[in-house]
Amino acid sequence: MSTHVRYYIVAIALGVAGCSSTSDLGVTPGTGTLYGTVSNASGALGGVTVVVTPVGSSALPAVTTTNAGTYRVAGIDVSQSGSGAVAVGSLPSGCTVPAAASYNGLRANDSINVSVSVTCTTPVGTIIGTITSSLGGGIAGAKVTITPSGANALAAVTTGSNGAYSVSSVPAGQGTVSVSSLPGTCTAPSAKSYTGLASGKTDTVNVTVTCTPATGSLSVVVSAPAGATPSVTVTGPNGYTKSLSATQSLSGLVPGSYTVSAATVDASNAIVGTVDTAKVSVASENVTAGATATDSITYTARVGTGALWVANTQGSSAFVDYTASQLSSSGSPTPNMSSSTAAPGAASNAMAFDGHGNLWMIAASSNQIMEYSAGQLTSSTPAATITINDANGVQINGIAFDAQGNLWLANYYWCDIDELSASQLASANGSVTRTPVMILNGCGSSATVTGPNGLAFDANGNLWVADIDSSDVYEYPANVLTGTGAVTSEPVFQTRPGIPAQYLAFDGGGNLWISGSNQVVRLSSAQLASGGSSSPANATPSVSVTVTGASFEGVAFDDSGDLWAVDNTNSAVVELSATQLASSATVTPTTRVGATNGSLSAPWSLAFNPHPTSLPQPPAPGPGLSRRRK
Repeated sequence: MSTHVRYYIVAIALGVAGCSSTSDLGVTPGTGTLYGTVSNASGALGGVTVVVTPVGSSALPAVTTTNAGTYRVAGIDVSQSGSGAVAVGSLPSGCTVPAAASYNGLRANDSINVSVSVTCTTPVGTIIGTITSSLGGGIAGAKVTITPSGANALAAVTTGSNGAYSVSSVPAGQGTVSVSSLPGTCTAPSAKSYTGLASGKTDTVNVTVTCTPATGSLSVVVSAPAGATPSVTVTGPNGYTKSLSATQSLSGLVPGSYTVSAATVDASNAIVGTVDTAKVSVASENVTAGATATDSITYTARVGTGALWVANTQGSSAFVDYTASQLSSSGSPTPNMSSSTAAPGAASNAMAFDGHGNLWMIAASSNQIMEYSAGQLTSSTPAATITINDANGVQINGIAFDAQGNLWLANYYWCDIDELSASQLASANGSVTRTPVMILNGCGSSATVTGPNGLAFDANGNLWVADIDSSDVYEYPANVLTGTGAVTSEPVFQTRPGIPAQYLAFDGGGNLWISGSNQVVRLSSAQLASGGSSSPANATPSVSVTVTGASFEGVAFDDSGDLWAVDNTNSAVVELSATQLASSATVTPTTRVGATNGSLSAPWSLAFNPHPTSLPQPPAPGPGLSRRRK
């Protein structure tokens, strides 16, 4: 910056009235006085030295300007010329020493004003830094103000997206950094000091601001039928997980995406519960600070659950169902659902549900097994029709699932038991042909079984078979059932319960119940565990219950431990209570459900959907089935 000096010389003739001598003014006779102000563009400069040198004389002792920038030098010799020079020194940093100012015409006992203007350049530096949240990350949009010591605040700057700021032309020295315009969840800290900022240099001043988490809320509204306990899970940022069983408002949530899921649950009932599936309105909710998002989960009973299904061998419907409320008392209720497929007009009609609620059915006169998914139970078109490729012939009288999801078929025609694997079932869509992965025994083998009919698995995975030709009951151990192709194996247990054995069912205590004619009889778990013999041996059932006039086929236990049986001759379904099953007797069924408009016509088999929780469970489908059937 260029330097210039302005001189102000004012000659003032003093005439002081009432003064008898110049000594009254503190002025040495024969001398003059200079006074003035030393300043720059910003104002007065204190602490500056001023030296006066008269022409022809030596320089007078230096004086120092006051804080107001003023000086006064008396006793200046004017005997030579009354002229001289005024020089300044000891200027602040950044100020340029000007050329000496001249004065002229100073007379004895006179005073002249000689003011000096100094050109100064203020030394400046740069301050940079970042405004950071205590929660992490920079704070964008904050205002940063620099206030140099002893000066006014500089214009505020705004932080960038990462919280950084930069302020140039800051006077060297010390000052403070203050922060404002912060988010509502942050508190402005006290101003932060800086010191020692040098001219042309850059100092860093970072400020951390205390902030509380900015949170939002999620209202989860859950609706479910009576008896069901919902199972809802909410997951979100930073490993957040919350399990819910009812409507709840979740507060204090970090903003972000939250996943809401709901598991299938069972609603209990004394006869048969329901399987309740959930519909989540929004699977991924975005929670924002200061706001409440809402998600709803609605549970409804899966189609076909909460009911007893009965397969007919005659009439317009191959199968019908009765809800728990319809089964609570005797009568002739209209089925809740009826298939559009007519009954097969066969000697028997076997059915079973898998663990996913799909109904599998086969008629004795057919070599085809049909699957009806939950959504197709009233449809005339099954989800899959599997033609069984058994070169020896097919007449299926009974079916049952094992714990691995494989379907076992009692093939009466060729005295064998066929297995369709879970993968064969899972891959079936439309009409397909499947060769059983295992064929156990057969009429041409030396095996004992000649008329396989009813099938049932115990809790250990052993297969029990009712033989309608010999009226025997057989057990095949689980390890025999792992073979492939044609397998010949004698049962490890054979017994003759004394009735024409038709169908089988295990109760919750592991006892085996056998239907035949107008009776159901029990072989206790102790009798079954005794090992038996590989040759038929007469057994005395531990309990024998008779219903006069009945003709029993399929049997199944409900959730309370009562036994339901098909009365084929009378086109009815009857309930025998747990109390009636406790001892041998001729009884009147606790409940009898009869036909309405031919809805039950020569019924043959039956199954609860879902399977009672107290009994060995049918399998949930493997990955293939669960992906295909929702």
